[in-house]
Amino acid sequence: YARAAADQELGLRGGRAAALLVLALPGSVYVYQGEELGLPEVTDLPDEAKLDPAFARSGVSRDGCRVPLPWSGDEPPYGFGPGGPRTWLPQPAGGPPLSVAPQTGDDGSMLELYRAALRLRRSVSGDLTWLDTPDHDVLAFRRWQPVYDASGKYLDTNSKLYIVDLANPDEPRIASTVIHDDVD
Repeated sequence: YARAAADQELGLRGGRAAALLVLALPGSVYVYQGEELGLPEVTDLPDEAKLDPAFARSGVSRDGCRVPLPWSGDEPPYGFGPGGPRTWLPQPAGGPPLSVAPQTGDDGSMLELYRAALRLRRSVSGDLTWLDTPDHDVLAFRRWQPVYDASGKYLDTNSKLYIVDLANPDEPRIASTVIHDDVD
């Protein structure tokens, strides 16, 4: 997949945190095609391959987020459909590391993060309560889980990239990044 000039790793970390925030909130949730795989937008589709009607009118195409999902394999069509490599939009090289097959069972993958978050989401019910924090750059809330053990769920979107000590920490059920036990 072609990489935009932006820092892809930073985008992926932000995407993981945003996914957990959205999936922790009550209400309906919609997952866009490829979001659960961490797929970046394809920015180098040739103009002759673009099918979006908006492209003919404005020169702006949404096709970069509409390429077929990569499922498995080492080359296009990456397990998408039977037979040859022809799909309605060309799939860029570099698909396999972000395809379904290598992410399945990899606890650090975006796909497994979504699967874990959706499992946890199904087990949570109750009201959302916003929590006061000593730092205005930290967003914290609790979702009660009366069905099981009445323990709270916390989400910390720590935009300053330092450790935030919560007044009543519980064992995290899910995190968007590695949690280090050796931090004071």
